Amino acid sequence: MPTNVGELSLPLYAERSITSASMPSSASEPTTGTTAAAPALRPQSVMFTLLAEQVLPAPCGVFSGSFVDVLGELAIGEHTARSTLARMVKRGLLTRERHGRKVFLEMTPRCVAILEDGRRRIWQTGAVNTAEGDWTLLTFSLPESARSKRGALRARLRWEGFGMLQNGVWLSPASFDANELIEELSLHEQVRVFRTRPAPPTDAAQLVAQVFDLPAIAERYRVFMRCWQRADVQQGDSLLLTLRLSTHWLQVIRDDPRVPVAQLPADWPAADAQELFRSLHGRHAAAARARARALLDVR
Repeated sequence: MPTNVGELSLPLYAERSITSASMPSSASEPTTGTTAAAPALRPQSVMFTLLAEQVLPAPCGVFSGSFVDVLGELAIGEHTARSTLARMVKRGLLTRERHGRKVFLEMTPRCVAILEDGRRRIWQTGAVNTAEGDWTLLTFSLPESARSKRGALRARLRWEGFGMLQNGVWLSPASFDANELIEELSLHEQVRVFRTRPAPPTDAAQLVAQVFDLPAIAERYRVFMRCWQRADVQQGDSLLLTLRLSTHWLQVIRDDPRVPVAQLPADWPAADAQELFRSLHGRHAAAARARARALLDVR
């Protein structure tokens, strides 16, 4: 596993890192064309959705040309698709194996772990947090020479629902076990973790509003609903629809700290958006799996 935490400082499928692995591509990576249903999506993000939903349930080797064909149906050109796959191989997320004249790609254990984490976030953890209890305060101090590791830590903290209270001090309005994070990034001497809870005169809701950009998070949920409530975008090829739908949904929830509902405005849109996502995905899931089986050349 690569040790350069700066190379892949943001998460891959689930916008979090197992160590330094990361899903979002560089700012220069091309994006798919926008549709009536969703904003432009990065090819690598779509690729990870395809792996998570259609390959992860029964891991196998997939002919690289099959991936190129599916991405092509999403208006992602062959050169961009092959470049995306090559980057994933280089980053230790896929392995190549030649059989005759065909190259098959398989997910590495590292890739599988990342996808499983993202799937848990989407289908188990969810976008709505009804729990109440202790909050988590995490402090760290890293020198400029460890800038790449600092970036990886910040990215992971954002995925885990932390916001920056002040420089080097991050807060989560939930209980979080930081042992895995500290172990993965080898930060035993640089990170301190505390269980805490706001006390008067500190108002919990005001503190949440200070640490997190709640209006921006809420607007992402509302944009998602405006995109996917339209009947005309709920039709068509089920595989392509679910790829766009799930990738868009992950873009929405990746920066949501899952603040307990008790500290959120009464009209918080996450529950309605999640219901829309799960309902629409459920209607198309079986047909999407059938189309994927027909398109993907596996061994």
